[in-house]
Amino acid sequence: MRALMIVALDFDGIINPSPLAKVASNNYVSGTLEQLPGLKRVILEIVEFSEALLDVRYKANDGMEVNMFLMNDAIPFKGIITDRSLVGLERALGEDRSILERMNFIQVRHKPSTAQAKRRYQSEIWETKDLKPSERVLYRLATFAKEEKAEPDQVMVVDDDPRFRFMARNRFHFRTYPEDVEEVRTLEHSGIAQHTMAPA
Repeated sequence: MRALMIVALDFDGIINPSPLAKVASNNYVSGTLEQLPGLKRVILEIVEFSEALLDVRYKANDGMEVNMFLMNDAIPFKGIITDRSLVGLERALGEDRSILERMNFIQVRHKPSTAQAKRRYQSEIWETKDLKPSERVLYRLATFAKEEKAEPDQVMVVDDDPRFRFMARNRFHFRTYPEDVEEVRTLEHSGIAQHTMAPA
């Protein structure tokens, strides 16, 4: 297997081990929200507004699983792919935004406030109106991989949502972490694997 060139990490559930992320990554909850993206968008707005109102801050996960990617200098490109807006991401981290400054790319939910916020970073800031686990969330990552001449198996998606990992593996042939064979079989039987392959 070829060496990794690109690692894309989720924020909630991976970098930020919040209880809310664990609920959202549940297979049933994720499947329901996939069918109702408008509802998910509203929930995300409410969560970010509540965090700002209550001044909620999270400490980045410093566990071994996250650091084995973040601290690995052999991986040239590291980034974040999240359903949060950039401003919501900044608020969640509070004053310690060093983890964002170390990223080569940060993909966030589109919001008008992003235009001003992204000037604070040297990282590439990607915006999307799509939400996980939609395959369209990964289109920009696939384009970036081609630009950097990285093969699909040199791209790793680290996410706690099994549906999103399944999408990354089966539509784009990216490597994923964590990987659970039983969970894949369950999703295959659910019919998720029957959708059209993402464009090359």
